[in-house]
Amino acid sequence: QEYMGEDLALMHKEVLLLVTQLTNGEPLMTINLSGKSVGDEGIADLCDSLKHNNTVTALNLRGNEITEKGITAIAHLLKHNHTITDVNLRGNEVSGSAVDVLCDAMKHNSVVISLNL
Repeated sequence: QEYMGEDLALMHKEVLLLVTQLTNGEPLMTINLSGKSVGDEGIADLCDSLKHNNTVTALNLRGNEITEKGITAIAHLLKHNHTITDVNLRGNEVSGSAVDVLCDAMKHNSVVISLNL
């Protein structure tokens, strides 16, 4: 199954509902939040819920106003989750030290085959 979000920007409350679904609901394989303006706080909550998830393989976070804080949460997720193989971060503020954090995470992850920046 795939979660694609609503047409409008996701509010933090909606991200928390998605987190609940990930924890208690039907398994999802793809999370597509492209262009939903989730932001760093929502990304942090999402990443926390995915650390031990073993069904999600693709995470599309393109254009979500994610800064270094959110990238750090994603990097931490990728160090611990070994199911996600495809991550799309295009259209976010990924530069400088955020790239370094992601590179460090990739040293601990052998399953990601596509990381789009």
